Order: sequence, then structure tokens, then C-alpha cells
Amino acid sequence: MNFYFLILLMIGIVLSLFSLNLGNNSLSFLINIVLSFFVLFNTKEKNILHLMFGIGFVFFILLPYIIYSIIGYLISSNYYLVILLFCALFLFLTRNIEVLNLSLQKYPYYKYTFIFFISLIFLIATKGYLFIFLSGLLVLFISRGMSHFNYKDLIIYVFPYLIFFIIYSVFYWSGFGRLILAGNLIYPILYWLKFSKLKIKNIYIYFSAIAVGCTLSILRFTEEQLSLDVLLKDSSFGPFRRGHDIYSEIESYSFNLLGFLDQLSLMIFSFIPREIWTNKPKGFGRLYVENEMDTTIFSEEHSIAGLFSGDFFYFLNYYSILILPIFLILFVGFLKKLNYRFSNINHVALIYMPTFVWGGMASFGARFSLVCAFLIIWLIMENLVKKSLINVRH
Repeated sequence: MNFYFLILLMIGIVLSLFSLNLGNNSLSFLINIVLSFFVLFNTKEKNILHLMFGIGFVFFILLPYIIYSIIGYLISSNYYLVILLFCALFLFLTRNIEVLNLSLQKYPYYKYTFIFFISLIFLIATKGYLFIFLSGLLVLFISRGMSHFNYKDLIIYVFPYLIFFIIYSVFYWSGFGRLILAGNLIYPILYWLKFSKLKIKNIYIYFSAIAVGCTLSILRFTEEQLSLDVLLKDSSFGPFRRGHDIYSEIESYSFNLLGFLDQLSLMIFSFIPREIWTNKPKGFGRLYVENEMDTTIFSEEHSIAGLFSGDFFYFLNYYSILILPIFLILFVGFLKKLNYRFSNINHVALIYMPTFVWGGMASFGARFSLVCAFLIIWLIMENLVKKSLINVRH
């Protein structure tokens, strides 16, 4: 993925818009699909960041676009092309960010086994409440311990991790958080693939994500007849349409820089409880429900998502076309810093990249900042214990 890739992409976008201006929506749709696969085929192989973001793209953006277009729901090609261009920019900017091998020499397997059983005990004792924290901790110890990246490593590290998730899913999962569940499951497998000798093309992983995601969506509505309409009832397809509706009505929303900055603050400081942060803003998903929808038909905790671009279009109007690329550049800089300076917690950000695609800043921050804060505390305690042991020995 290089400069020529962006040039070819821009040419394709111009052709799509030209076809649309000629009134040929079908040709514009086909060009958009070709452009999308062009972007996916140009993602860097074994780049976990590309894979996690790409999985979010194919399931929350590309697939809904195809299905909505097939059933006759009018989707603005301008909207899809804008989203596609932003996604291509993100992938271009992250082309050289390679996840580091965090495995440590002489790191005994019993440490991971001990943490696994402790995590399992706490998961059961809290009835699943600490799931999000414990899963991040387990991934940290997997990445430290896995060193050979053969099938044995895959089994002895990832298999117990899968057991942890099966127990959570069967006994404590309330039906929410499929995206969080999927992100946590996908990451350690992709981490293993990254350093293993096994070569699986990115495009196969993307298609697998579509197949698994559609299956999970259909399983939610087993009592209904199988059709494309069943998929559209699922919340995983809603963000694309909601984002499209916001974009289509962008002129009706007033410029609200403070509202946008509130969402940005939630991305960074979401871990702070409302009891301490008394004027903590509401996330975009809930705020949109209260401002733009009939709250009487929804629960107090109901919220929506509008893709990573939704809150930009809602708060910043047409200025979002300028500010969103600037945000993506800064966000990529942050990811680089995590990857090369704070690699122990880098996996947390990668786990929630599909969440970022699905719901934007506040949705990403609500997960990332929470687990990140927990891991920082854990790492500080580890260092203090190590220093204490060294002092005792001397």
C-alpha cells in the first residue's frame, strides 16, 4: 500500500462519482465494490492492525452497503465513498505499524497457567462482571509467554483462553457485547498467525469474518424465516444506516465543537466513573437517542452507533470532511506510540479496533480506556513487586 495506491483509489472514486452524475447508480455501485476490494487486497499481509480494522470495515461498512443496495434501500454513493476514502487513509497511514513480538525468554508457562486459573476464579466469583478486565490480562500473558508460534503454542496458550470465553458465554453472557467478545477472541489467534509460519491471506480472514458475523446475526432471529431482512434487524448493521441518515441530513445539524470535544474526552478518560467526574458527558450513542429520537420507546440505557464517522458528521457538519482526516492522523500517531513505547498494553487498542469502526470515539474509549487503566495498575504493581524482591535479595 503506497502512494500509487492512493492515486488509483482517487481515480476510481472520480469514476464512481462520474457514473453517479450520469444517473447510472448500478455502475457506481459496482465501481464502489471494486474499489472496496482493491483497498482490502492492498492491506498488508500479517499486519494485525490492518486485519482488525479490516474486519470492522467488511462487516460494518462493506456488507451493509451491499445488502442495503440489493434490497433497494437508496444509499448515497457520496456517503460510501467518503467512508471508504477515510478507511483507505487509515490503512495507508498504518501500513508500517508492525505489532511487536512480546514474548519473553525463559518465561515459564506456569505463570500463564496460574493467571488463567486465578482469572477463572474471579470470573465465576463476580458472575462475569470482571470479564473485560480479565480477558485483557490473559492476552497480556499470552503475548508474553507464546514464543515458538507453532501448533503447540497455539493449543497451550489459546485453548485455555477459549475455555475462559466459553464459560463466560454459557453462564454469564447476557446477550450483549458480541463485538467485544469477537474482538477478544480474534486478537490472540491473529497474534499467533502473525509470527507463525502459517500463511493465510488477509482476504480469506475478511471473508471468514463476514461468514461468522452473519451466522451470529442470523442465530439471534432463529424463529424468523431466513432472508436478507433478518440481517438488517441486527444491531451490527444499524450503524451503517444510522451513519448514512446522519450524513444525508448533515445540513440540519448545527456545528457543535464542544459536543465533539466531549466525545473526544470520553475516548481518553472514559474510565473515570461519573461519581468522580460529575459532569461526565454522555456518549454519542445515547446523546443521539435523547436529542433525535423518541425516548419513550427506548430504555434508559439504549444507545445507537453511527460508525466512526457518525459523531463527526453530527457535531461538525461539513467541517468533518477536514477534521476527520486530522483526527485519523493523530489517532494513528497514538497507535504508533502505543506499539513502540507501551507495547504491553498495545493489544488492548487492537482488540477494540472493530469497535472503533462500529461506534467511533466514545465506544472505543469506553472499552479501551477501562482495560488500559486496569493493565497500567497491574504493570505498576508488577514492577513494585519485582523491585521489592530485588531489594530483599540484596
